[in-house]
Amino acid sequence: CYCRSMRLLILPNGIDFSNIDNGIIFRTNIQQTAANAGVSYEFDDDDVHNNDIARVNRLLVAVVSYEFDDDDVDNNGIAKINRLSDESILQVNQYNENEIAIMNRLSDESCHRVNQWLVHHMDGAPFHKLCYDSSITAKQINDYIIENGKGSALAVDPHHGMTPLHMLSMNPYAPADAIAALFNSNIQTVFCADNQQNNPLEYARDYNVGGLIRMINGLCNHRNSSIPVELSDMNSEN
Repeated sequence: CYCRSMRLLILPNGIDFSNIDNGIIFRTNIQQTAANAGVSYEFDDDDVHNNDIARVNRLLVAVVSYEFDDDDVDNNGIAKINRLSDESILQVNQYNENEIAIMNRLSDESCHRVNQWLVHHMDGAPFHKLCYDSSITAKQINDYIIENGKGSALAVDPHHGMTPLHMLSMNPYAPADAIAALFNSNIQTVFCADNQQNNPLEYARDYNVGGLIRMINGLCNHRNSSIPVELSDMNSEN
């Protein structure tokens, strides 16, 4: 099963779809984004699909998380796992089995359409797509900004309301100097909120700590460099 909270995925051009399981974004936040764009999963058998959905929904009501036989468990991870209740383990396993059964009944044609959408849905936002690349470098960031201007750092994508810095901050493979290069090109972008009301600092905290440190240092340096200017303005007024 896949991470339900996943809301961003851009497949690389030329990817071999034979190595991708059906339903790669099934029941994730990205599935809703694709559906909003008119691209949805379909099932080979609607009757089977509806029956399975009903079973899974019943399990969803019953299963929120694993439960422990003893509420007063210690902090030892292995000990805690050993104290998971058999009933909660059985319920979670049943849910996972039903979820897999549903994904196996997704039509190949609809899965192919969704996968193609995952490759191309950000084609209209090339800077964002570049920032999501696992091999992104500071040179590529600087070259793009030189060619397209610093204003390109403020571009917002149509699906997530993100700036390129949002994307880069969510990229765990992005080197810190690449994030610093984009941040320094237009510091305003660090305060921009996306459709989830998150700014790049919040994403960097979760996905790229090195980039977070560089941006915080950049903000501190920017603040410190502005203090003498403010003091000189005050002195001139006096």
